Amino acid sequence: IILPTTWAVGATAQDLRKYASAEVQITGLSGGDSITFTRSLDGTNYVNWPVSASDGSTTTAITTNNIFSIDAAGYLKFTKTGSASTPVVTIRAGN
Repeated sequence: IILPTTWAVGATAQDLRKYASAEVQITGLSGGDSITFTRSLDGTNYVNWPVSASDGSTTTAITTNNIFSIDAAGYLKFTKTGSASTPVVTIRAGN
């Protein structure tokens, strides 16, 4: 299990190959900024990866603060678009 920890640098991949799922909590996102998660099986080739919000909706571009579920079992990164906010991303993973 990865206990809840702040993920400060989205370009630094989280190795989630041992985990079936992960949750990320986004706080402080505002001003039209967005966060996109990418996933890779080999740690080199990344593709946009959908996340599920707590209300059941699915998206690839997060624009609101919430807790999101992500299918893990690979490497995960995120990118932020915009400069209006400094969001905090907290991640937790398990099986």
